[in-house]
Amino acid sequence: EIHATALRLAQVKTTESFDANTGIGVNLSGQSIASLEVNVMSARDLPKMDMFSGKADPYVLVKLNPPSACPDTSEKKTETKWKNLAPSWNAQFDFNPILTRDATLNLTLMDAEKFGEDDFMAQVDIPLESLLSQEYEEAWYDLADPEGLSGAEVVKGQVRVRTKFTFSQIVPLEARLTELHQTKANVEQELAALQEQINRLSAKKSIFRKAAPAAAPAVEGIVAETRDRRASSAADRAAMWLMGEPEGELPPDADQSPAAQKIRRQSEAQRKEEEMEDTDL
Repeated sequence: EIHATALRLAQVKTTESFDANTGIGVNLSGQSIASLEVNVMSARDLPKMDMFSGKADPYVLVKLNPPSACPDTSEKKTETKWKNLAPSWNAQFDFNPILTRDATLNLTLMDAEKFGEDDFMAQVDIPLESLLSQEYEEAWYDLADPEGLSGAEVVKGQVRVRTKFTFSQIVPLEARLTELHQTKANVEQELAALQEQINRLSAKKSIFRKAAPAAAPAVEGIVAETRDRRASSAADRAAMWLMGEPEGELPPDADQSPAAQKIRRQSEAQRKEEEMEDTDL
């Protein structure tokens, strides 16, 4: 993927360059390739503007600030939705070309009047710098009345907008290439650490193999000595049982051969005879 992304980036750079001052891409003629798509979809919870009907007649004005951000300064507005506090417009607008990323998309909600001037309701400003994914983005934006232009005590509501700001092919490709190289570096670092651990384990294994032959006689001596001690201890406990001291069950490690069992039976019979003689006396 690194190779494919680098190849794609090289191809794009043959037809586009990036202007760091404006934050947008330009073609070989120096013209901006940036554009903005805006879809004003709907609104909800709008303030009541008509004291008699308890409704409003909303429409939205769409523009870029400053106006110099786009040569197209024609008026862009949705249709009016009469007596509606949750209107749907699905109105599409395009700004092309965009000359700088240092601009703001302004949506101004107005209340239409059949007679006289329309009334301001609320507005929202969306910086282009918040729309840099170069993918379609859809969100609900809070509407506000920062200067109290509507005269209402509280201005509420939200507007739902779908946007796509395209400003450069180079930027996302360079970002992706950087991400891939970082991922590669992280993997290589992990592999190096794993190889170092394998090398340490291999070295310990080699040392053990060299030392094992020399240590074998000592290990065998320790094993034999331990075996003798256990055998001696078992023999002592078996002899004490045969003599009746201490009383109790046969030690679990006592000899279970037929000869040993015969001796134990004879000893038991002799002990019982002696007990009977003592009783008679």
